[in-house]
Amino acid sequence: MSDIDSSTGKTPAVPQEIPEVDFKSLGYFLDGWADLVEGQGSKVQQVQQALVDGLRKRNITNLKTGMVNGYVAIYSSDRRKHLFSSLGRGIRTTVYLAQKGDDLYAAWKAFYSPQLNNGTLIILALLAGLFGIIIISNWEWLGFWGWIVSTIAAFLLELGLIEKAGLMLKGKRTAFLVTDPTLFDADDITALNLAIHKTLVRALDDNGIDISKLRLKPNFNGGRRDENV
Repeated sequence: MSDIDSSTGKTPAVPQEIPEVDFKSLGYFLDGWADLVEGQGSKVQQVQQALVDGLRKRNITNLKTGMVNGYVAIYSSDRRKHLFSSLGRGIRTTVYLAQKGDDLYAAWKAFYSPQLNNGTLIILALLAGLFGIIIISNWEWLGFWGWIVSTIAAFLLELGLIEKAGLMLKGKRTAFLVTDPTLFDADDITALNLAIHKTLVRALDDNGIDISKLRLKPNFNGGRRDENV
């Protein structure tokens, strides 16, 4: 990906091949906005360049952004060019600009990819290892491989129980195995989405598009349940 380096605000001097990204791997959808600008389809490239330049000038800390060819089915030849932005920690946003007939279609979408709950996994692994030790202490003839097998079996059993607990208590199997966005993550997600939205609207405005006719975006979702800004 031809990243914009947030420390220098510059793109690489040598053009790079646009990478392909499986959009099904981006995580779950958080927020977005889209509009169809009538009669302005010929301005896609200008708006896209103004968007890239505008994001670069913002100097957003830790931001990696560049063009990618997104796809949703690896066996399909359909690839669509998007501006892809990431802050790390599973925080990602895409912007799609395309000519649809005579019109310009502009859309951004925010995604969050849950991170593994390492604390829970470490505790489960320790408990499984302890169970394995108890097993071989009673059946010493099982030896090292007996400990390995019993530990793995105990860990898988624990995972199954944790998944059932998550489904029963929180309505989601992975509730205790992955993390939801923290308060700080939500702030970073909202700030990034606001920056992208404002920069996109400004890019449209700078290219002679009447932004007073665009759809309003009243709320922004930072990824935490029932919290809109």
